[in-house]
Amino acid sequence: MAWHIACARPSMAAIANAAAGVMAALDSELRARADPFAPSPTAVRVALLEAVRAEAARLKAQRAQLKERAAALIPPGARVMTTSYSSTVLVALAAAAADGRLGAVVCCESRPLCEGVALARALAAAGARDVTVITDAQAAAFLGSVDLVLLGADALSEAGAVNKVGSRLIALAAREEGIPVYACCDSGKISIGGPVEQLVGLGLGSGGGGGGGSIASSGGGVVGSTGVAGGRNQGGAEEHEEKGEDEVTQGWPAQLRAAAAVGGGVTGGGKGAGAGGGIEVRNVYFEAVPLPLLTGGVVTDQGVVAEDDIRAAVASRRRQYLRAFDLATLEHPPRPDVKSGGLGVA
Repeated sequence: MAWHIACARPSMAAIANAAAGVMAALDSELRARADPFAPSPTAVRVALLEAVRAEAARLKAQRAQLKERAAALIPPGARVMTTSYSSTVLVALAAAAADGRLGAVVCCESRPLCEGVALARALAAAGARDVTVITDAQAAAFLGSVDLVLLGADALSEAGAVNKVGSRLIALAAREEGIPVYACCDSGKISIGGPVEQLVGLGLGSGGGGGGGSIASSGGGVVGSTGVAGGRNQGGAEEHEEKGEDEVTQGWPAQLRAAAAVGGGVTGGGKGAGAGGGIEVRNVYFEAVPLPLLTGGVVTDQGVVAEDDIRAAVASRRRQYLRAFDLATLEHPPRPDVKSGGLGVA
């Protein structure tokens, strides 16, 4: 079951990393016991619960540390741009608003579900006095009115920080304007740099890059990919995060929706237009913002981290996954009807 949880949402590294962290800890605990016989089901359950509690405590501590690190990025009177809804960004900006340091916030609405509007409402409720919501297309026009860009991240690897689509365009425009861009995420989001399934069949030395850096020892993750180009996915975990076209077209005026249906209709999900023509609607959710575009830096619960630290953390994460799911000797991923001989697959 842990394997399937880890594979469920490739762009949300924290989910896979928490599952891998628990299973790796369980594996280490059971192997360390002196009992020469296989552990009883009761012993496994007790050890598993202990591992889950330890993982939960670790995640809670990381969030508290990251809150302090992220809030420290905001100087007095700072005007900040952000997009989508990040709990880390919300907490940091709310803390700055509470002590009077926050000047203003510009929230890109983050189409199609407008998570940025939800963030703006939460900030206003938290006491932020100057909150503006703009359409995503206006980001470059408003960069001249802000001092920094603060992004969340659902995953982090050598390829960059994975966040809601639109983040990369903001970062590109900000670099042109000389506005620093920061990505904030706890070290529990340092990922293996791609889909979990890619590890199947790799040896323990395949992670590359040597031992753990300052953020390599505990569970976390980001997805590595250059994203979508030319209208087609090029690989990487976030390619799995494409939703239906209805989320996009529901905001269109009725006459445009009707016009789009003429000659083949609206198609989505990246499957191409209908035989009669029509309009293809794409709804990709995530993209990687390359590290060079994060000109301010990547901030985790352990502070600002260098690219070498991220690379080492990714290598360490891969080794953790191999141990957690007993993948070093597997040639194919475990299936629901096939039980692995290791402790990593429930």
